[in-house]
Amino acid sequence: MAKLSEIAKLLDSTISGDDIEISGLSLPNEQKEGTISVLGTPKLYELASGAAAAYIVPDDSVDTKGKPFIVVKNHRLAIVSLLNYFIPEKPHKYTISPKASIVEGATVEDGVSIGDFVSVGDGSSIRKGTRIYPGVVIGENVSIGENCIIYPNVVIYDNAEIGNHVIILAGASIGSDGFGFVPGQIPTKIPHKGNVVLKDHVEIGANSTIDRGTIGSTVIGVGTKIDNLCQVAHNVQIGTGCFIASQTGISGSTIIGDYVFMGGQVGIADHATVGSFVSIAAQSGVHGTIEDKANIGGTPMQPIKDWARQVAAAKQLPEMKKRIIALEKKIGE
Repeated sequence: MAKLSEIAKLLDSTISGDDIEISGLSLPNEQKEGTISVLGTPKLYELASGAAAAYIVPDDSVDTKGKPFIVVKNHRLAIVSLLNYFIPEKPHKYTISPKASIVEGATVEDGVSIGDFVSVGDGSSIRKGTRIYPGVVIGENVSIGENCIIYPNVVIYDNAEIGNHVIILAGASIGSDGFGFVPGQIPTKIPHKGNVVLKDHVEIGANSTIDRGTIGSTVIGVGTKIDNLCQVAHNVQIGTGCFIASQTGISGSTIIGDYVFMGGQVGIADHATVGSFVSIAAQSGVHGTIEDKANIGGTPMQPIKDWARQVAAAKQLPEMKKRIIALEKKIGE
């Protein structure tokens, strides 16, 4: 329980209305009595008549039906603060399981947590504050920085470089061979002798795969977030602060700039170049070069406005077909 004034102080704001007790946070469409709910967008304002005792809103013009409210500039950051306040993370015990396999040639700093059945190869290093959950396999000469979280059953292949504050969710593969073959009756596999570099504050989603470079590195830039079930091929270079949604596939040697946003199921052909500050709509097919600040969609890719017009026109095709058949009939008569 917390006073509404305490929550307002947490959010660097003030309350309007009574300073009531709040028991927790609830969703706008699943409001519970005694809780506070965040109405961050206009389409949610009509839910102010729900069961919640108070609301978080973006400005004081929202009608909260007489209930107390707190105005915030960024409702998403408010949600983060409230979740951490009402459901704080449990303290983590930094211990090394006797069931882990850590070779003598590996370096593990004090203040590292390693779970059951973790394997750490020769020459690898793990710095302080990092948590390695059960079943993780870490190859040889891997470096993992400070305060990382590696969730269960992640595989990190030889020579990978993991920065600080990196999160890798369960089942991800970092540094497996890329899909490279010389065609023939029995294709010849191309060796992949490079590595993967994950810069600081990167997050890799569950069951995503980041392939090692054939020669050189596959690089994921500072602060980039990759969703679950994504594929990043060999020698791809991704810049700073990108967001890549689920089921996206990025083919080999593609270069992606900074602050690029990709919707789900985007496909990028090999050797493509994507500029910075680009937005790519879900299920788009990307090839060639995209200039900075472009907003594209569709397969093949095109400016988002052109694609939207084509989608709108396609919806009219059944009715247009009927009209054409009727006109042809009249012409025939």
